[in-house]
Amino acid sequence: MNETNGVYKRTRSGREGAIKRSKETEHERGTDQEYLNVYLREYKLHESLRGRVKSITQRYDSR
Repeated sequence: MNETNGVYKRTRSGREGAIKRSKETEHERGTDQEYLNVYLREYKLHESLRGRVKSITQRYDSR
């Protein structure tokens, strides 16, 4: 990066390096579908636990 009037501007090689790094992190993150699958699995787990807690609390409330 070069400093110009107190503002850092990327050189061409710096810009290319930033693009390369962003692609690497994108690859590590996985695809949107993989993210969605994990999110849905977490959501379903949360819903099942919430249902279980609700049934247990209803059982104790009815006593």
